[in-house]
Amino acid sequence: GIAITGGGLTSSDLTAASGTLLSNYILPTSDNGSGNITPALLTYVATPSTYQYGATIPTTQSGTVTGFVDGQTEASATTGVLAFTTLANSTDNVGKYAIDGAGLTADYGNYTFAQSSANATALTITPAPLTVTGTTTTPQVYGANPNGITADALTGATLTGTYYNGNIPTLTNDTIGTLGNNGDVGTQNVTTHMTLSGTNANDYSITQPTGLTAVITPAQLSAVSSVNKTYDGTTTADLGGSNTTL
Repeated sequence: GIAITGGGLTSSDLTAASGTLLSNYILPTSDNGSGNITPALLTYVATPSTYQYGATIPTTQSGTVTGFVDGQTEASATTGVLAFTTLANSTDNVGKYAIDGAGLTADYGNYTFAQSSANATALTITPAPLTVTGTTTTPQVYGANPNGITADALTGATLTGTYYNGNIPTLTNDTIGTLGNNGDVGTQNVTTHMTLSGTNANDYSITQPTGLTAVITPAQLSAVSSVNKTYDGTTTADLGGSNTTL
């Protein structure tokens, strides 16, 4: 333990418990004793960083140490070299990774060290971007697409961009688009819903084609009539109502 030296005591410094008379005792004149001082906590706090999938990730990162007391600083209260590092690298998948601090020793054992809880996810790897080019829509007669009146056939869609680590993602859902305005006659916008599949597909993002349109022309209707009547000496017949279907 550590010796504790206190000041002088008088009766006014003491408070008696219920039912106790201090006059029945010879009171202490000092409050010396012993005790323990436990180390204060210093926290390694990593600076968040973000890298694209496939990019070079430096092992050395950055951060600070917090928790110094009584005006002390890293320079005045510790020895060693502060360092923040990560094990993440360019082959790691999209996600969160740790950045950990280390390298310092507290003078006289006055501090202990811990990682900030946020350090475990301080480094982020984001998807590498790919773009879809070359997409062509299909003009059609209203209602003629077997996939529905709002579906439009797409052709020629191609992925462009940089692949990493030997990945070859595959473009999927690239043959059908969705017509605007319920596929009504006219020039309609076409929206795509393309996705990626294959190994490491989640490590990439795609930019959908924009500005696509398709021309929808009217569907041809035919009229078929069937009439039965009693002979009335005329050559006319009523083709209205249920007598004629389209």
